[in-house]
Amino acid sequence: MYRACVLGLFLSLVACKEKAPGEGAIRVSVKYGTYVPACLRVSARDAQGHEARTDIPREKFQNPEAREVRVAVFRKPEWDRELSLEVSSYRAASGQECAGDLVEKRTSAAPIPVPRGEFAIFDAVLEAQDQDGDSFIALPGLAQADCDDVRKDVYPGAPEQCSVNVDFDCDGLKGCQDAKCVDKACDDGNACTTGDQCNGALCQGQAVQCQKPTGVCFTGAVCNPTTGQCDNVLAPPETVCNDQDPCTVNDTCGPQGQCSGQSKSCNAPPTACFEASGTCDAVSGECRYPSKPAATECSDEDACTVNDQCNGNGMCGGLATPCQPSSTCFRITSGCVALGNCTEAVDPAKVNTACQKGNGQSGVCRVSDGACSSFPYVPSNFDPDTIPDANIGTLTTSGAVTFDSTPGAMNPWEPPGRVTASPPITVIAQANGAPDAVVLAVRSVNLGGDLKLVGTRPVILAVYGDATLNHHILANSVLGASSGPGSNQACGARQGVDGTLSGEGGGGGGGGGATAGASGGKGYSSGATGGGAGSQSPSVRVPLVGGCPGGKGGGTGGLGGTGGGAIQISVSGTLTVGKKVTASGGAGVGGNASTSAAGGGGGGGSGGQVTLEALRLVLSNSAQLTANGGGGGEGGGTYQGGKDGDDGYTSSGDPAMGGQGKALLGGNGGTGGASAGPLPVEGSVGTNDAIGGGGGGGGGGAVGFIHLRAVRPCEIHTSSVRSPEPVLQCPL
Repeated sequence: MYRACVLGLFLSLVACKEKAPGEGAIRVSVKYGTYVPACLRVSARDAQGHEARTDIPREKFQNPEAREVRVAVFRKPEWDRELSLEVSSYRAASGQECAGDLVEKRTSAAPIPVPRGEFAIFDAVLEAQDQDGDSFIALPGLAQADCDDVRKDVYPGAPEQCSVNVDFDCDGLKGCQDAKCVDKACDDGNACTTGDQCNGALCQGQAVQCQKPTGVCFTGAVCNPTTGQCDNVLAPPETVCNDQDPCTVNDTCGPQGQCSGQSKSCNAPPTACFEASGTCDAVSGECRYPSKPAATECSDEDACTVNDQCNGNGMCGGLATPCQPSSTCFRITSGCVALGNCTEAVDPAKVNTACQKGNGQSGVCRVSDGACSSFPYVPSNFDPDTIPDANIGTLTTSGAVTFDSTPGAMNPWEPPGRVTASPPITVIAQANGAPDAVVLAVRSVNLGGDLKLVGTRPVILAVYGDATLNHHILANSVLGASSGPGSNQACGARQGVDGTLSGEGGGGGGGGGATAGASGGKGYSSGATGGGAGSQSPSVRVPLVGGCPGGKGGGTGGLGGTGGGAIQISVSGTLTVGKKVTASGGAGVGGNASTSAAGGGGGGGSGGQVTLEALRLVLSNSAQLTANGGGGGEGGGTYQGGKDGDDGYTSSGDPAMGGQGKALLGGNGGTGGASAGPLPVEGSVGTNDAIGGGGGGGGGGAVGFIHLRAVRPCEIHTSSVRSPEPVLQCPL
């Protein structure tokens, strides 16, 4: 190892010796690292203020690879035996002296004793480094020190590189932190940004915008941070797509984003008349199958055909075996001859069209059962096909006439001179104890005046054609004049009950019909009870029956009113009604006067039954259909007999008035039933004076029934009178 001998404290050069002088010496070892000082200064001082130094320029360093300089310091005799040593490193040398900035210095921790005849040791280790060889020193606390002694391009004053997060010029600011980098290009380290530029202290760029690829097999695109390229994002496996090939099915997305499907199988020909295997049409995607030859046996899957064959165009067909309806009035609803399961139903379109009856006569198709009949519907209470042609005539009158339905009547038509033509009388039996009915079967009706109907049997006017009623049909009962046809027949409990006599007579009860009748009023005396009301009748068209009478007043009381008649008009064609058709009940008679036993008023008769039925039924604004109940008679007084009630009104829906205002002590008769007041009213109680008491008033009769039936909807003018409200069956 090279040793430099320094004239120590004598400032004179002496040879270096391995052996210490007698006064002793200090051997100084200066070790340095990668930084080689430009000049070393070794200084010594004692406590007395003596000081000396020696400068060693770099060129005097021996064996620089050892990175050590050794110096011997000899003490002068006049100096203390303890010396303080200091080793300093300088950036430069001037001649044989150190110059420039001080780099670092190392000082002995305490004065070093110099032993006699021996060496004391002082080791100084310099910390300055220059590993990268850029001539800039790396030493903590040193001004202008190298901030990165590994990189040769990093040193104080080096050019700043904005694109790297490195402090190249050692000013403490890296990259974009350095003001010299503002608005200059940089690199933010993110491959997914472009146009990186220093903005403030940050390096920022614009994010790469990835365009979503077309097709459902990609859900989008994202930037790859490694490559900076946009990578497509695949849709989940088996995502449904469309490869635009009509000859594939079940198209799904594959692992590379491709859309593909399975080849369409063409092995399901539309009919048995095509070959089993076909090909897919690349344009339409439809399977095309070759047709089998004509006359090839096949099955058209229709059990109602026979001898099925291919027609050469892919169609399979056989001979149909259609069902035939049993008559022109029916239509086939299902089935075929081949299966033997034909079903049919009445053909609504054929109703009232011509057909042949079983006897070879002409008829029309009937709505309910498709039978070929004289009427297009089943009339109530009679069969039009059982009436012989000989009994079907015409009815022509020149004025008002009356027909009497009573059996054995010598001359049923009065006056006979006004009856130009009349049909034979056909009598039909009715069930449930009802009286026989008289059927007047005609092909036409030509009335020159009103037709009044009386007698014990209901009347059915059967018209085999159209009918227009331009005159009144009167089947009502009139007090003291006439009884409607079939009135007061088979009444039973529907008849009003007679009043009782106890001092005075109680009023008779009103006849029952569509509702119960009204009870008679009590006479003045407590025992003179009024008669009970006739019971309600069921709303039926069959059998055809008239109304029922009111009860007689007690004692010398008035008679009960007669029930209205029963009239049925059945027309095979159109029935137009422009006048009244009435079956209103008759009034109860007023009770007789007596100072000791005044009679009760008679109860009103109930309305009868009006049934109108036709293919088409028209009620004009002047039509009046009534079956009102009659009013009860007034009870008798001591000196005045009671007033009769009013007959059931034939042209309005107002209730018929009961008798009142004539006998001062007699109870008022009750009003009859009507559409304006559907329930009849009870008779009033008789009063008294010093001479005696009055009888009770008769109860009002109930309304009867009106039935309207037509194959087609009924045409009812709102201004027409209908009392009570009819039971409608239209359309049938």
